[in-house]
Amino acid sequence: MAKRKKNPEINEERLTERDLMFLKLALPRDIVRESTHLRINECFRTYVVAYSYPSHIEDLMIARLQDLDGVIITLDITPTPKHIALQNVSMSMQELRAREMNDQKDAEALQDAYDYSDLQELHGVISRANEHIVSHTLRFLVTGQTEDELKENVKNVRDTLKIYGIESYVPENELVMEYKTTTLPADTVKKPIPLYSTLSRQFPFRYESHYDPNGTYFGPTGSGGQVFLDPTLNDQAQQRLSYDLVLCGVKGSGKSATIKSMLQDILCCGHRAIVLDEEGEFKEMVKKLGGALVSPFDSSGRINILDFPRSSVDSDPNEKAAMSAYAAGISRVETFFKQLVPDMSILESDALKSALHRLYGRFGITEQNLSEIEADAMPSISDLLSEIQDILSDKEMTQSRREIFENLESYVRSVSVQEGFGSLFDCKSSLDISDAPFVVIDLSLLSQMEARVYNAMLYAALSLSWQAVYNNREYNRHIKEGEQRRHLVIAITEAHRYLNTNNPAGLEFIEKLVRRARKYDSGLWFDSQRARDFMPSSGSEASEKIKTIFELVQYKAVLKQDEASIPVMKELFPQFTESELLSATSFLPGQMLLSLGNGVKLRVRKHIPEEDLKYFGGGREREEEN
Repeated sequence: MAKRKKNPEINEERLTERDLMFLKLALPRDIVRESTHLRINECFRTYVVAYSYPSHIEDLMIARLQDLDGVIITLDITPTPKHIALQNVSMSMQELRAREMNDQKDAEALQDAYDYSDLQELHGVISRANEHIVSHTLRFLVTGQTEDELKENVKNVRDTLKIYGIESYVPENELVMEYKTTTLPADTVKKPIPLYSTLSRQFPFRYESHYDPNGTYFGPTGSGGQVFLDPTLNDQAQQRLSYDLVLCGVKGSGKSATIKSMLQDILCCGHRAIVLDEEGEFKEMVKKLGGALVSPFDSSGRINILDFPRSSVDSDPNEKAAMSAYAAGISRVETFFKQLVPDMSILESDALKSALHRLYGRFGITEQNLSEIEADAMPSISDLLSEIQDILSDKEMTQSRREIFENLESYVRSVSVQEGFGSLFDCKSSLDISDAPFVVIDLSLLSQMEARVYNAMLYAALSLSWQAVYNNREYNRHIKEGEQRRHLVIAITEAHRYLNTNNPAGLEFIEKLVRRARKYDSGLWFDSQRARDFMPSSGSEASEKIKTIFELVQYKAVLKQDEASIPVMKELFPQFTESELLSATSFLPGQMLLSLGNGVKLRVRKHIPEEDLKYFGGGREREEEN
């Protein structure tokens, strides 16, 4: 009789003496081994093992899988040292690169590209973030009273896993080993998974939370924990060293209500807030809280750019770039005109400073007597125009110099009473924001004006607001022991209108403020709908400046996004993984990814009481959701 040939594809189990001892002690006496299942007494059982996962694993996914009927889940975990994890990921990336050299079908090449992108992301969170990697094997022990029932249950399990994007298999001819996994460690698949950002979020008894000692209630996390946040906390250990915030969320994401709620928390803790309101959204809130609402279009909100700050604060002697109040005032006017005329040349800037020195000298204003000069005694734009015209009256002036001052005259004339914008800029200062704890500067009427005029006016308002920062530092210098330090927040809504690649002068100014704010117990808060509004394209010097500003900002909050913004979001928010950013496309109003720095990230939803939503606005989205 011919010998039966062995099927080379079948891996037959060979039992060792140890296996036989295990069978004798642990297995039921009546056990039948088949290639795809075990029959123990009158019960059939087998194992389904997961081997492939999607890039993003939903929170509490494993916990939800426990609802499967007739299934026992086991999870074997093995810690992986960081250097080993990086080595394994690098080797896998090299293997995928090598496969590019071979001829592949389009579908295979595309899948390899996806796999390579996933590995890049994994390498990033290991090397840059405070993340650890563990290998794991997820098994499902499936039972049935009959073989057909077992097959049906296995199909249900595998179909359910596919819904979550998980691929699985039944380990044929290896079922004795699989049976031993119920009592012994058996991480055989060794699938790597991030510990903190993914695995720890799979279980309801492990919840993500954060507590600052003096924090106010911020909201619940996705895993059921609570967040108490103090954005004015200065903690070296947590690397929370500044108070700046950038918040991005599309329309309907709850962005406006979130920043209003956070500002209200700041005010309730005894701090100050100044809002540059581009959309006119804060009128109801400032009225409700008894703050001051001012507008540069009203007689009480005029800003004379030629005025010097009404402040007794001296320059910081510890700053190498510190300037006197007089020099700072000259620089302030120069930056204003650069905002108004982005192409203004260096020679024209020098001519402007020369004219300003002559003008202030004619008005008897020197560095020594600045604090004695009242706002009504300061020169205006019309006075500067007259000074330039007087310079042009010199008949001995060279032609090249005359051309420079003629250009300068046209720039100054455009913001004088002789032209259309004179009512905004050619005036005496009447805006006083030194006392009110909550001030809203309404810039909504500027939104329809051309970008250069908007930028110039916003710069004037922002530079004036910055004087409140100096005054706040003076306040903190004189507090008594045991008294609370007072912090100041300057919030710029729809900040992309000013903070963008088309406004290099504005970027330079904002970068200086962000670098200096922490020293004065102050922070700048920016909000915008989409990240690509800040940086439509990358690779330019201005885009690198924006990235630098975002790196300097302490707190990053990403609310709901559209998929088109994800590539730019990856550049501006490298602390979030691509899968985390993609999850933001399905966020509910107020839900966000919040980075506190030092690798600490939270998935949290801002809690806003219904009575606050009534005057915050933005409540309709949440009502519709409910």
